[in-house]
Amino acid sequence: MFVVVHMSHLFTLLFIPFSVVLAQFNGLVTLNETLTAGDKDAFWLSPSKDFAFGFHRLMNNDNVLDFDFTDEHYLLAIWYYKLGPDVTIVWHANTTTVPRGSTLELNIHTGLVLITSSSQSGDQVVWKTELKEGEGGGGFVSYGLMKDTGNFVLLDENRKVIWESFRHPTNTLLPTQTMKIGDVLYSQKSLTDFSPGEFKFSLHENGNVLLNFTSLFNFETPVTYHKIGFNIGGHAYQINFDAKGNLYLLSSDRKICIAKSDDAIVSPSKHYLKVTLNFHGVLSLSYCPKSNHNTTEMSWKVLKAIPDDICNDLIVPRSMGTGPCGYNSICKVRYDGVPTCKCPIGYSFLNPNSNYSGCKPDFQQLCDDNGNKMMSMKDLPKTDWPQSDYELIEPSDYEECKNNCLLDCNCFVAIFNFDNNRCFKNRLPLSNGRESEKLKHAMASIKYMNASLINTLHIPSSNKTYKIIMTLMFILLGGSLLINAVVLSSSLLNCSNKLIRSNGNSVVMSLRRFTYKELTEATKGFKEELGRGSYGIVYKGKTEFGTDIAVKLLKDYLVRMRKNSKPN
Repeated sequence: MFVVVHMSHLFTLLFIPFSVVLAQFNGLVTLNETLTAGDKDAFWLSPSKDFAFGFHRLMNNDNVLDFDFTDEHYLLAIWYYKLGPDVTIVWHANTTTVPRGSTLELNIHTGLVLITSSSQSGDQVVWKTELKEGEGGGGFVSYGLMKDTGNFVLLDENRKVIWESFRHPTNTLLPTQTMKIGDVLYSQKSLTDFSPGEFKFSLHENGNVLLNFTSLFNFETPVTYHKIGFNIGGHAYQINFDAKGNLYLLSSDRKICIAKSDDAIVSPSKHYLKVTLNFHGVLSLSYCPKSNHNTTEMSWKVLKAIPDDICNDLIVPRSMGTGPCGYNSICKVRYDGVPTCKCPIGYSFLNPNSNYSGCKPDFQQLCDDNGNKMMSMKDLPKTDWPQSDYELIEPSDYEECKNNCLLDCNCFVAIFNFDNNRCFKNRLPLSNGRESEKLKHAMASIKYMNASLINTLHIPSSNKTYKIIMTLMFILLGGSLLINAVVLSSSLLNCSNKLIRSNGNSVVMSLRRFTYKELTEATKGFKEELGRGSYGIVYKGKTEFGTDIAVKLLKDYLVRMRKNSKPN
């Protein structure tokens, strides 16, 4: 690679410190150097090669689902270079991902400039460093330097720092980095979405260190779920993350520890250290060995999590969203304070590749006598879904609470409090789900469809000598119709082509997915109605093989269908 240096800056380069000259191809970035997304080694390394600054490609793997990978996507970022394929990004430009062919250039007037190009809009500047007087600006950029601390800096002709990544943090602090009043760490939206998420870590002007939840959908007052430094006296002015791995708050008369490293476990010479506000809202002090990078030991371990139980400490108002695990899920912290998420019985993850995506019910609640007979209640000790209740029954007892929910078509979970004999009936979506030893007084009972009860149903025949026994579930069709006709053949009694075989207490079902056109033809245009529920209407139909089926249309689809059928 050839480097072109303006003659006006040749004199300046002669006075660059000798240590910087030695780092010319490891840390020093001269004017007019460029990086191109998609090129091999499209990054600048620190002298020790611990950190790289440049274009990081977001790979298409099981953990990355947020992007269309028919095109390549890159992020302008700083990351740990030696940590192998599991890249740990510690800083990124405040922009969206950019396509292959995007360029980063260091110029004299604006410093770093990120440019994308397309046939429709031509060259477009999507990000650049802002050189302000408050950062020592006023001069021209002379050169850049990727330091071994993980800080990328721009310096003027007097070797003064006029921009640095440490003063523009994203979600991570590195040793020797500081935060001043007004500085903020933002969580990511998810593991793969690097735009700002719902959690913030900041030093407030009143001297308090705050962890806040801020809804991305409305402008309600943020929810503070952890606070440090209240009534400490003096004037707090800075957060320091020192070289030994200690995070503390400085005031005019004292120092308050926020998170302390463990000298018996961690050595700065042998371990990488970082403080990260994770996408799930936990602020973690973590370490990773610098050696053994090709072994299973090469992973980040949490020394301190703040708060130590986010599942219990964070309760989001219903109008603002839900907790770290999403709707209809259950949050439980691990030994290291990291929240884990699971779905209750009868529910599954919205995104099978992300346990933090929330859960969806795998059944539809039927609002009639037979529907109620198909539902069961599963007890979940020490579990609660606050902010999801719509009715309180008091006084009550445990069995009464469960039965009341079982017979209520709007109720999906009953929460019984043994301390005060209160019963809370909850509806979907279930928010802030949590399981904790602190909830020994609570018992959740969740409703689910019990397939083993199908044979106990009694459905009267109508002008037929056979029975139609079915389970109604859903699949996505056309973005607005959820249908999954699970067909139980009338041949349960007489037909040789059996779709259901009873063997003891087991029921074996053959499932088929129908298109909307097939269902329209099978029901003759949804002509014969079998029954109604709170979510829609059930219609009778017959397949091309003569098998009787039932199909349920959701109410919102029915409204649109009838609206579209009206003459103009």
